[in-house]
Amino acid sequence: FLITSWSNLSKHLMAVKETRLYDILGVSHQDDQEVIKKAYRKLALKWHPDRNQGNKEAEEKFKEISHAYSVISDEEKKQIYDRYGEQGLKDGGAGGHDHGGFDAGDLFEMFFGGGFRHGHSHSRAPRKTKAIIKNVPVTLEELYNGAKKKVQFERKSTCTDCSGQGHRDIAACHVCKGSGEEVKYRPMGVGSVQKVSVRCGTCKGSGRLPHQRCTKCHGNGSSKETREVSITIERGMEDGDTFEFEGLSNEQDGCIPGDVILVLEQEPHPAFRRTGLDLFTDMEVDLADALCGGRRVVKHLDGRLLVVAVTAGSLLRDGEVRCVPNEGMPHAVDPFRRGDLYVRFKIVFPQNEFAPLAQIARLEAALPPTPAAAPTPGPSRDRVLVPADRTGAIFLSPDDEEDEDGDDDDDEDGEYVDEEDEEYYDDGDDDDDDGFGYGFHSHGGGMPPGVTCAHQ
Repeated sequence: FLITSWSNLSKHLMAVKETRLYDILGVSHQDDQEVIKKAYRKLALKWHPDRNQGNKEAEEKFKEISHAYSVISDEEKKQIYDRYGEQGLKDGGAGGHDHGGFDAGDLFEMFFGGGFRHGHSHSRAPRKTKAIIKNVPVTLEELYNGAKKKVQFERKSTCTDCSGQGHRDIAACHVCKGSGEEVKYRPMGVGSVQKVSVRCGTCKGSGRLPHQRCTKCHGNGSSKETREVSITIERGMEDGDTFEFEGLSNEQDGCIPGDVILVLEQEPHPAFRRTGLDLFTDMEVDLADALCGGRRVVKHLDGRLLVVAVTAGSLLRDGEVRCVPNEGMPHAVDPFRRGDLYVRFKIVFPQNEFAPLAQIARLEAALPPTPAAAPTPGPSRDRVLVPADRTGAIFLSPDDEEDEDGDDDDDEDGEYVDEEDEEYYDDGDDDDDDGFGYGFHSHGGGMPPGVTCAHQ
């Protein structure tokens, strides 16, 4: 690409001293403020204490995210951090993690209204009421095809009967008789007192008192109401995406209503699992189709039928994963970009005695020959295998009992790991998870032979 200014060139070439604050937000020091802002908004909603009641870890995570954003969203502090790290911020008076009076709730309130407090408040005029955050369950079909939904939520609104006062009628204060002041006598010495007027403590100097409490809001000045909004779910949207409605949160005297934030929450699907833009599904095939070829149908999320064909001679192994390109999730922004569909096959073996011995002999003749059994010295007789009662036993072949270095091949749980299957072994790293738990990279190999698709 072409860099048109020295400032942009220095931005791309400069090596930063630390990246911890960037890593917290999942961004790079080269990303622009719009990307950084979007990352903060998503993480702040995910870890906000109101969505994680009683979770101390989430509260600390929320503070950490807010602190990171408060630094790298400020160009001056960002330059200090890039050059000198967090120690440079402290030396420059940034104040470490508290950030010189920085408050995580204040930062969240700038975006959404409200926020979570720490037992203190800062005077500001006007301030917003707390944001309402509501999860909206959605199906994978709705995320694939797009949908329109109506969502209801409850909020507090100013009582229309009493205009937020909490009472309907007002009468003169019975203590000060409506003057707002009452007479007090103050001793001045032996045998003398002074008569003074002070503000009435009953009516707080107003001279009037509510006569009848509002029956609708019960004196609170506000009442609950149910509001409804409409949202349009675009094709390809993801779990955690948000819709924001400004000024629809709770009403409160002296405050501006905050925002309502709707968070999409994907429900589990019985047939598909989504990872990014890719979809994953399991399919059962019988032994005959695995050996001789066959056709199976996958019903997609939009109702189309995809015909997955295994060609004759292209043997299908149990647990094998094959790919149908461009049949995954659509991209929410780029309509020409789509993920892939991955199908994991499970071979269903026939029951015992599924065919007469004569047919089994013909089947054996059609299969590749097996190695001849090694001759046994002396007299011997065959042993017949019967079903075992024990399960979970661990078996090792003699060659695998010990490695050259003396270590056996058992994994941490004591289960044997076949060397041929090591590439599919799940190492527990979620970053390489393919949706099946194999650590299989989605875009590594393209489409293997023997897979076709047709739209019906």
